[in-house]
Amino acid sequence: MNQLSVVTVSVALLCGAAGSAHATEKLAADKGCLACHQVNKKLVGPAYEVVAATYADKNSEQYKKFIALNDKKLTIQDYVARNIKNGGANKWGPIPMPAQTVTEDESKSLAKWILSLAPKADAKPAPKK
Repeated sequence: MNQLSVVTVSVALLCGAAGSAHATEKLAADKGCLACHQVNKKLVGPAYEVVAATYADKNSEQYKKFIALNDKKLTIQDYVARNIKNGGANKWGPIPMPAQTVTEDESKSLAKWILSLAPKADAKPAPKK
């Protein structure tokens, strides 16, 4: 493979990843998710970044509940997808999340996107002003 091909493939992969994130945020908007959730701000439900960070933190209360209740050996992504599709209560506060009108594939795509918003382990905190 020549250098031009390598560069072309790399750019295509990067654009595909960025396009996928944008497409999934659009899916969240199209499905009405953003009426109750925002990426980085709590509305009715938790911010997606908080959900992602919470499930990435193996010491968090939510993660411990997931482990304790995980009788089917689900992945975190499958667990979040199931909660999107079926709704849930008593996870993020007193307001329950109703079941959503999404397909299995849509709920999995949304869960993957939400969990991708977790801070990276090697990310440096923003400087304090």
